[in-house]
Amino acid sequence: MSNWNSKSSRNVSVFCKDLRFNKIRTVGTGVFSKLKNLHTLLLNDNLISSVKDGTFKGLNQLKHLFLHENKIQHLIPETFRNLKSLTRLRLDGNALVCDCGIMWFKKLMSEEMKDTYLAATCQYPENMQGKSISEMSSNDVSCNEPRIIEGPHDVEVDFGSSAIFTCKVDGDPQPNISWMLNSNEIDSSNPKYTVQDDGTLVVSSTSEADLGIYECMAKSPFGITRSKPAKIVPVVRKGKPEFRRKPRDQVAREGDTVQLECETSLNELQPLPTITWTKDDLKLHSNKTRISPEAPPRIIIPPERHYAKSGDRVEMRCEAYGNPTPIITWFKNGSSIQPTNKIELQSQNSVLVINPVDVSDIGLYTCLAQSIHGTAESNGEIRVRPDGPRPPAFTNRPYPVIAPVGSSVEFPCQAQGDPHPTLEWTKDGEALVYDSRHNNVDVGLYDCRQIEEQVKELDGIATSLFKTNFRYRQTYVHPMSISFDLWQTAEI
Repeated sequence: MSNWNSKSSRNVSVFCKDLRFNKIRTVGTGVFSKLKNLHTLLLNDNLISSVKDGTFKGLNQLKHLFLHENKIQHLIPETFRNLKSLTRLRLDGNALVCDCGIMWFKKLMSEEMKDTYLAATCQYPENMQGKSISEMSSNDVSCNEPRIIEGPHDVEVDFGSSAIFTCKVDGDPQPNISWMLNSNEIDSSNPKYTVQDDGTLVVSSTSEADLGIYECMAKSPFGITRSKPAKIVPVVRKGKPEFRRKPRDQVAREGDTVQLECETSLNELQPLPTITWTKDDLKLHSNKTRISPEAPPRIIIPPERHYAKSGDRVEMRCEAYGNPTPIITWFKNGSSIQPTNKIELQSQNSVLVINPVDVSDIGLYTCLAQSIHGTAESNGEIRVRPDGPRPPAFTNRPYPVIAPVGSSVEFPCQAQGDPHPTLEWTKDGEALVYDSRHNNVDVGLYDCRQIEEQVKELDGIATSLFKTNFRYRQTYVHPMSISFDLWQTAEI
């Protein structure tokens, strides 16, 4: 028996299926899906070289799965993920290749299926031979996180033709590619969309419904990354407007509601056609159809710079305006941000919350607002210190100076802190006005102050900026009058 298919699986009351020693080479997708009550499946001691994604779909009651003593080399992602009741899985005696491609399986078994007993050992490479997969660590293999080499670009199309978006990725193991439309994953089973082997997305028979933001997402056990957004741009045609839908004659009773439809090629022509209604050749002035003007995205509240202490809660806000409403995406140092146990996106992604923050969160954060009419972005920054921002401190202070009238005087003043403080001078309590002249009006009380922007947390939620002033002791400039004869030496 070289192939085993679903025709052999019709008895939904089967609890144990024994297919051992049958020389089975391949097992079709979903062949066991009708065996809803199956709890033991014996496929060991065959010639199976691979198990397809979806082979065990629907086996929610399966407890024991034996695949040992076959010829399986590679495990396909998602094959075992939905086996929630599985308590025992045997894969020993296969020719498993323990490279980066198997780390997703190791992660699945140690996190989502940690209560399942696993028997699986490596056969290749030679230095891993005989090692249990359960004992593998990231140090055993050299892997790279997913990286997008070439992302999609805006595509101009005539409605009815196909739009093609490119996505080339790199990583070890090879990342899985999926596509997003307006931040929702595209269903690859939809015949309208085709994802080719190289990751290219083909959108067939485009229409106005296909307008939106397209993103390529690369995923592996070592991370997730998303491309910059791209969109379908309909080709603008100049000419006479055409009716797509015309009003139809209708018969109605008095008091009934009647709806007359009129649709033109609004989105394909410049300038936009104007729709007016008439009755008995007289223009109607009420119940007009209004077309809302569309506008590209614009950032109205940009993200700010935040200084935080390890363990604090940091909230970055980014609000954008546009019509249609822009979709907001966050990036850190150029890589897209996904929600995790500590990262939360709120209010349609306009608020990014990191709680608790630590030094790994230091970096440049980009808020990207995007719609079919373009993009807008703004940057903010997070700085984190284990003990919080350092208050300003003087490293060089001014001191009292006695000087003759008309001479030059220099007051040193330097300070340090995190964030770096700025210096401000006052004279007699008022801000010092800088000019090029010096005379006896310079006599007075001088202050050097450090001013630092610090982050203050209010009730653990809102953040605001305030200024903290530090001043050093007062410094005086005293006037002097010195008289001496010509050619005499004067000491001060």
